[in-house]
Amino acid sequence: MRGITLLTTLATITIYLVIVLGAYTRALGAGMACGPDWPTCNGYIIPPNLLNPFVLLEYSHRVSAMMAGVFTLSMTTYAWARHRGEKAIVGLATLTLILLIAQILVGMIVVKLHLEAISSATHLALATATFGTITATLATTIISGQRGR
Repeated sequence: MRGITLLTTLATITIYLVIVLGAYTRALGAGMACGPDWPTCNGYIIPPNLLNPFVLLEYSHRVSAMMAGVFTLSMTTYAWARHRGEKAIVGLATLTLILLIAQILVGMIVVKLHLEAISSATHLALATATFGTITATLATTIISGQRGR
């Protein structure tokens, strides 16, 4: 259970970081600092103006979202490959991945629509749901690991 618990912990921490950075980005008015480009930032993979604090903040939000995606995909793939018999873990990991994909797509829409209120609210709602399912996944892996001892 160590592998799945480690991957789930990393995914949980990065998803939380994405939410915090997203809230901070929105609160400071930096949500469009990378322009309407997505997934690039002002047309660049790594923007040349990273010394601009707003660009750095929005870019950090995007990079942390990418890391959350990598960890969540890794966790889900690991769950499917190594924990097929643990239906709760596989189900929660899969639901987290689906929610995160939806979250990423809505994030793209938020950028394309220049932070329109409905898409921004949907983005936050999906972030909350994603964090809830990843937290449940982590709790389930910990409990399953303790049962296996």
